[in-house]
Amino acid sequence: MSENSEADRSKKTKTFNKKEWRRRKYSNKYRVEQWEERRRKAIAHSYYKEMRKIAGQSSGTEKQNMSTSSTGVNKYRIPRPTAYQKAEEEYKRKQEEKAAKLQEAQKKKEERSQAVARYRANKAEVFKKLSKKTKKGQPVMKGRLEILLHKLQQELQS
Repeated sequence: MSENSEADRSKKTKTFNKKEWRRRKYSNKYRVEQWEERRRKAIAHSYYKEMRKIAGQSSGTEKQNMSTSSTGVNKYRIPRPTAYQKAEEEYKRKQEEKAAKLQEAQKKKEERSQAVARYRANKAEVFKKLSKKTKKGQPVMKGRLEILLHKLQQELQS
């Protein structure tokens, strides 16, 4: 009898399945399946958590206003968006963000181009004043003095 009981115990213990162990350890498909399962659970958890939060907020204010019809069914019910509606909202939100980014980039580009144009115009004006020469080839001091005067006035203003 002792032999039979030992044989029964050994049969009850789980035998090592090398094929299954290899699949779990090395299979990318198995890892992806595990990741997808964890992701599904996390999304469901966050969704239900959000629904509980919304229900908790609305229950305090709407319990007084909530009325039931003659059949006893509540009129106030939180509509659950379908997967298509969620995807559509996400798409719209992304499109709005993209448009806002594009508009901001265009605005920055315009400001930059205006700043570069002002800089180039100022530089050209200064160059003209500094490059003027007399008949004998000497630099004209009037332009140089005007530039110095303009710089001093700017320093006084700031």
